Amino acid sequence: MTVFTGKAAAVLLPWLAGFLILYRPLKMGRLEAVFLGYGAGTALLTFWMFCLGWLRVPFSTLNASALPVVVIAACLLATPAKGRQSDKGEWTIAGLTPLRTAVALILGAWILARGAFVFYECFNRPIYSWDAWANWSAGAKLFFYSRGMLLDSAENFFGAGYRPFLGHPVHTVLLQVWHSLWLGEFHEVYAKSWSFFYYASLLGLFFTAIKREFSWYPALVALFFLSSMPLLTYHGQDAYADLPLSYFAFAAVYCFWRYIGERQAKYLALSGAFAAAGVLVKNEGVFFVLALIVALVIFERAQKGRIRRSLAVFLIPALAVVGPWLVFKLTHGLGYGHTGASSGFQWLSDPKFSPEAQRAVRWEVIPAALSELFLKPNFALAMAFWAAATAVYFKTLAASALKYLYPVPICVISFFMFVYLTLEPTAVFEATGVNRNALAYIPVVFFISAMLACAAVCKKPVKNN
Repeated sequence: MTVFTGKAAAVLLPWLAGFLILYRPLKMGRLEAVFLGYGAGTALLTFWMFCLGWLRVPFSTLNASALPVVVIAACLLATPAKGRQSDKGEWTIAGLTPLRTAVALILGAWILARGAFVFYECFNRPIYSWDAWANWSAGAKLFFYSRGMLLDSAENFFGAGYRPFLGHPVHTVLLQVWHSLWLGEFHEVYAKSWSFFYYASLLGLFFTAIKREFSWYPALVALFFLSSMPLLTYHGQDAYADLPLSYFAFAAVYCFWRYIGERQAKYLALSGAFAAAGVLVKNEGVFFVLALIVALVIFERAQKGRIRRSLAVFLIPALAVVGPWLVFKLTHGLGYGHTGASSGFQWLSDPKFSPEAQRAVRWEVIPAALSELFLKPNFALAMAFWAAATAVYFKTLAASALKYLYPVPICVISFFMFVYLTLEPTAVFEATGVNRNALAYIPVVFFISAMLACAAVCKKPVKNN
């Protein structure tokens, strides 16, 4: 098997499985199925590989490929469902002025150049950040050459010695194992090639979401600003877990947005499944599950809907996705923090911040975090744009269903701020932590802001149907 064949199979097999699940039985539009399909496929794959590892089934290309292949075959053999959703939004170029045409060409060229740069760097640079190697890739290399998760090893149980926090989820770890199985070695460039496809899928889904409501032109303008965020570009090349978490968080919010507009249970179920997949990427993913529950309850109360039924539709697929991982953590005494191998908590005490400091709430993190989020260019001032758009277009917001998305970023930011105040002030004062955390919710923040701005500029209400 050539390197190209191995890389292609590692990318396309789970992607095709995810695409077919969404496109055939769930009858989603083609663009939606493409961009949601990559995450759905990789989540399915790593869920399966985790179960194999827990059952002590050796990792191999054949064993890991079994479920994706079965899913692909089942979807292809099944009778195609009728009543497929179309990819709404206008593609027409009628009415474009020379100026708007020139702007579209420039923006499109910039987005393509940015994507080409991320692709080149992802497929040519080895794993280069210390955090990515220490937290995810070292454990992946151990699992690959051990052909399992070493659950029977006394010395290296679940990657001990190579994974500093055993309570960290293993989605990106197992993705690197998967790519290595197809390559026949742990290649420190190609093992992380999934990073680019999360980057591309996030941008594609964002474009699709804006285009559904308006048209391709405002969607292109919004995509230009999202793709220009420096930290998003950086993470598209790296093997760290925050970009996949950002993707799954946005996918969950997008599906929730579709549910708000169409009240179809499949979108609510998908929202729960994607949010739970985020928990399999990083522990912080649980913030999005909780935030979406809050948003769902607020929406159903406002619409006088059936709250218990909606919660069941959201939570059942979520628990199905994340349940085995939570049971595994419970039975093996693994926590959710960043203290020691078992990932425990040390409330009001962060040894990295100051070993001698008294236990206390670190209120000084609030201005430092706000400065980092609102005044630094890492996210192209998306947070400041969100605040400005909310204030300027408040009437548009009040008249639209977008207000039901606000509890998600507000709750998530509040959860992170609580962690900074009580557990990890170092994440703020070293800046890298707060910026990585922000990457998880910035696409959601920018989506809301862009929708508000597009509605005002295009003088078109946000209908979401």
